[in-house]
Amino acid sequence: MKLSEITGPRAVDVIAELIQPLADIAGDRENLSPLFNVKPKEGEEQNDAVLRSMKENVPLLLKTHNADILHILSIINDVEPETISVPAIVKGVFDLLGDDDFMSLFMSAVPKEARQQPTKSSELAEITKPE
Repeated sequence: MKLSEITGPRAVDVIAELIQPLADIAGDRENLSPLFNVKPKEGEEQNDAVLRSMKENVPLLLKTHNADILHILSIINDVEPETISVPAIVKGVFDLLGDDDFMSLFMSAVPKEARQQPTKSSELAEITKPE
């Protein structure tokens, strides 16, 4: 589910509940910063560099913030965290990366010094989409 699909009083509740887990992840400069400071290696395209960075850094971010990720997915999808399966987590993470409204909310919590070059979520979702 996308943030834009959540309406009415529930939308306010969702935003209020998302603040803490988003702040926890956004405040982890050590693990978050490498996702934004992507520099292509010699002969590497920017999209390939971003994909390489995702492969190297997203697993660590998922491991260090698994409770936050589950909390975010449960809030957005209105389910209990314990009921979310592996396929639902994978789909949910890709959905979040492709949700411009979610990424805007998330990026507003990330300190500017932690991100050197923000990546548009639509581009990020495209290069990280499973084949």
